[in-house]
Amino acid sequence: MDDNGWSELADVLALVSRRWMLPVMDELSRGIRSHNDLARNIGIDNQQLDRALRPLVRRNFIHRKVHAASPPIRVYYFLTPKGRAILTAFTVLRATIAAALSAEADESESKATDQDRRENHSLKVTARRDHQT
Repeated sequence: MDDNGWSELADVLALVSRRWMLPVMDELSRGIRSHNDLARNIGIDNQQLDRALRPLVRRNFIHRKVHAASPPIRVYYFLTPKGRAILTAFTVLRATIAAALSAEADESESKATDQDRRENHSLKVTARRDHQT
């Protein structure tokens, strides 16, 4: 049965929602990085970084390039076009969610302000009534 691509979306969401996946991809959106540069720039240890990199390489979201011209062997990573497209989609999603939550917060604040005005008006009316008696 065709699910119109929803299972593929769910698979990608499950992968990139793991800790460090989007920060790794975001850092690689700035250009080619060595393993050490990635770890330092993101602020994670090598073991955590390795756990994040493996599935991203396996899904072809990032490419791993081994440069063995001279010891020590250097390993570099960069986003693939597929990875860049995925990251772009999540960047748009992040902005959309931020805007929606901001609008929701503004709406809640506006309702609270309206409630405050009604309560202040009610207090003034009560105070005037009490003062007149």
